[in-house]
Amino acid sequence: MLYPFLLLVFLPLRATLSHPLDPPLLPSRNQSQFDRTLSTVAVSTSAVRSTVSAAAAGDTVLWEAAGEVLLQNWVADGWWLKRPLSLECSDKEATGERCTVDAGGSRMVLWIENTDTSGVTGPIELIGLRITGGGYSTSATTTVCGILILNSDVVMTDCEITSNSGSTTHPGGSAAGGIYIEASNVELNRVSFSDNLATSPAEFHGRDIFGNTGVVDMRGCFFEGGLESQPTNIFLAGAQATFKSSCEAGDVGVPLSLELPTLNSGTLNIVGTVASYAQDSSSCEPCNHGSYSSQFAQHCTLCPTGKFNELPGGKSIAACLNCTAGYFSATSGTVTCDGCPAGTSSTVIAASTSFVCATCSPGFFSQLGSSTCTSCTAGTYPNFEKSGCTPCEAGKYSGDESSSCSTCPTGKSSDAAASSCFCAPPFVESDGGCACGPGYYFDGGACSRCDNGLFKSVVGNGACVRCDLFVAGSTATREEVLPTSEESCICWFGEVLATDRCLDCPPEGTECAETGLTLESMKLQPGFWRTSPSSIDVLKCSNEAACTGNENSTCLPGYRGPLCELCEDGFALSAGACLSCEDGGVPTAIWGVVATLIILALAAWCFARRRVEQLKSLADGNGLSFTKTGLSYVQILATLSSTLLVEFGPYFGSLTKILAAFNLDFVSFLPLGCVTNMDHHSRLLMYTLIVAVFDVSCVVIRQYVLSRKAGQMLLTAAFFVNSLLLPQISMTIFDTFPCQEFDGDYGSFLVIDKTIDCTIAAHGKMRAYALSMIFVFPVGMPLFSLFLLRRKKHKLDPGQAEIEKKHLMRRDSSRHNALKETIGLREENEDIKHLRFLYESYEPKYWWYEVLEVYRKIILTGGLRLLERGGGTQYGVALLICALSLRTIAVKKPYVTHAANRVSEIASWGLMLTMIGAMVTAWNERADGKYSEKSGFTDALLVFVQVGGLSLAVAIAVYERSVLVQERALDKVLPAEVLVQERALDKVVTKVLPAEEIEMVRNDSKT
Repeated sequence: MLYPFLLLVFLPLRATLSHPLDPPLLPSRNQSQFDRTLSTVAVSTSAVRSTVSAAAAGDTVLWEAAGEVLLQNWVADGWWLKRPLSLECSDKEATGERCTVDAGGSRMVLWIENTDTSGVTGPIELIGLRITGGGYSTSATTTVCGILILNSDVVMTDCEITSNSGSTTHPGGSAAGGIYIEASNVELNRVSFSDNLATSPAEFHGRDIFGNTGVVDMRGCFFEGGLESQPTNIFLAGAQATFKSSCEAGDVGVPLSLELPTLNSGTLNIVGTVASYAQDSSSCEPCNHGSYSSQFAQHCTLCPTGKFNELPGGKSIAACLNCTAGYFSATSGTVTCDGCPAGTSSTVIAASTSFVCATCSPGFFSQLGSSTCTSCTAGTYPNFEKSGCTPCEAGKYSGDESSSCSTCPTGKSSDAAASSCFCAPPFVESDGGCACGPGYYFDGGACSRCDNGLFKSVVGNGACVRCDLFVAGSTATREEVLPTSEESCICWFGEVLATDRCLDCPPEGTECAETGLTLESMKLQPGFWRTSPSSIDVLKCSNEAACTGNENSTCLPGYRGPLCELCEDGFALSAGACLSCEDGGVPTAIWGVVATLIILALAAWCFARRRVEQLKSLADGNGLSFTKTGLSYVQILATLSSTLLVEFGPYFGSLTKILAAFNLDFVSFLPLGCVTNMDHHSRLLMYTLIVAVFDVSCVVIRQYVLSRKAGQMLLTAAFFVNSLLLPQISMTIFDTFPCQEFDGDYGSFLVIDKTIDCTIAAHGKMRAYALSMIFVFPVGMPLFSLFLLRRKKHKLDPGQAEIEKKHLMRRDSSRHNALKETIGLREENEDIKHLRFLYESYEPKYWWYEVLEVYRKIILTGGLRLLERGGGTQYGVALLICALSLRTIAVKKPYVTHAANRVSEIASWGLMLTMIGAMVTAWNERADGKYSEKSGFTDALLVFVQVGGLSLAVAIAVYERSVLVQERALDKVLPAEVLVQERALDKVVTKVLPAEEIEMVRNDSKT
């Protein structure tokens, strides 16, 4: 009699579990009977235990487990929840996973008992938890391993009670595996039970639920394996269990009892009040898709073939619709009709077989469920399934309704989805067919680009021709353009194309690191120039800053002409640079000329006035000697860069520019172009005529106007001025001859002044004039000085050799005394004092040495300009002159004093070393194309040579000055009679000793 009662209680539960697709019957959490306002705290697994313990009644604890398990190992009787609160797993909603509390199989998991006295009402809520690992085996009367609920209102939603095991050995004891309920109201919403176990000797146990007293309200719960008799899932000792379900009124369905599965054999123990069955006596559900039923029908009827029904709850045959054209239904109860396969079509309505689907004709296609086939357009063809059209590949074509694509014939091609073919580049139309276009040759059925160094200018399948047949030396073609003509032929890097041949790029001043350069595209480096973009002759500019380089050889603003050495209108040349006349060029030019003339006149007058004084000792001649030696040295040094065409380093180069002022070339340093148009011809006339008139005027004035002493001063000043100006005049004369021939029709211009065309008649006349001036100035003036000196030879040298013989035989005399006596005799001649500038620095027997010095200076400053600039011959001649001069000074020692000889020798060594340094610098420039960093060491050495030589010269001058003071003191002590006695004794000695012994002694004294 118990079995029917159990069916009445549990069949609704099985009915609920067997229909998971039914709409939700249970209220959500927000519809719970325990409505209250909650405060929320989110915690992690490590903090959930302490947070729950500290939470106030009514709080909500959000547990963010993130896959971590809370191991309940701190109390054997279970984690005690003792006040109304909500413990919710936030992972359940976010990821679908529950938060796990695991007792590890050796203790109870949870003890829920509301002992709160705060007055806050409401249930204890557990949402999304997984209770597992409860394990308890005792001899007590009651054993719980999962959850113990005492005297509490509890709501559990979406929880899982699994793998909990409890047992008791007490003869009358009871056991619960999942939940034990005592005097509590429990609401279970969608709670699942699995793998739980409970055992007791008296079989008072429930493996999932043991309800002693209280009410259990279950909605949508799941019990693994159904409601089996052994072991018992639910044991109700005195509790009431309620199972609820419902269905919509008016649905057509079947009685509930017919839908539920049959209960397994056995009994389900229910002790106490019988659980209520709160639902209608029957359960209704709508007919499934593909079926229908009329009112009061006991079962649903399937839709016939050829029809379908997509919606549940069909109320009549009208709910079954006919399959449309292109579809069919071969079975009853079809939810949707099957479409005719792709590549077929059907026009039949309510078709009940697939045989109505006919295959599309070739060139046609259809998609699934098509009622007609569609033709493929030109350029496409049906795919394998005939479900659509595929575009023809490139190189193929098709017409309308074509079943496949055809390959284009040889020489033709097509784009993708083409309906026809065309001559595919590089093929072109030719005589109704296709042939290789210019720049291509026929190779194995295809056109190939002409190889590098070849080109083809005609249409056809012939071979390409070689570039070097049309452009000598060309072995390459441009990659960026087709080689369709000889214009495609280029030269390799390091070469440049010049009309019809490849030429090597100039060794310096160009950028030829790429292939395909032409003369027009060849770039010049800054500091270089050429006559036109078609010129191969690249020249280095004397003023590198004026030449900007590039293809067109442009000049900086203010510069123009060959090598950018000329100035534009409004600019004037000053020290090799073009200065704007608007920036004060005119006043600078005028006042510069005036200042130069005043300084020159004052220097000449002061020098001349000092030189007419009587010599008081031999050392008095050092001032003139040092002045001449130093002046010659700096004048030669200042012209080296322009004479030898060498670019010195920054330090020594700056020094030479400063020293250029000693050449008195004020025309080059002052912007006279702002005042007058002065070219090289004008400078030549100005220098030569002014100096000639000045010299003649001095002679006339001295002869007919001035007194003897004043005349001597005037001539001394004239000799001083000539000494200063002669190097510059000589350079100006010699610069009239070298011309520079430029390529093409650019012309030939004077090297020193590119405004002068060397081919015009006016320049020819000036060359003749300059040639005559060579015999007047560089050659004539020294010869004239020699003529004047030779006329007074016996007075200039009053027997120095004889006097030395006499003095060398006296023990208390020396060569110094002999020299002093000779110079004393020379000074007694008044009619040679106007020539003192020429002879005063030298011993009487070397009265001619000044002429030799003048010629040396003229050759090193101007004469070298007649040779090839920077050539080996020029350097060879310069070094030879320096070596001969050095040898002459070292052997002859022509100066009056030892100090003057030493200073002159130092100057000669300085010039020799400077010439060698200039040669080394020039070699480095030619190797690197410009001033080389390798020359930095040479630059430093050249500066060291100048500073060291100057230091030695100053030291010698200071020492000689101290000797001069001592000599003058000695002269005051020595009576005049002694000198007379010495001269008388010398006459006797020269008669006693042979001349050979006297000469030997003289040579020893020199050494």
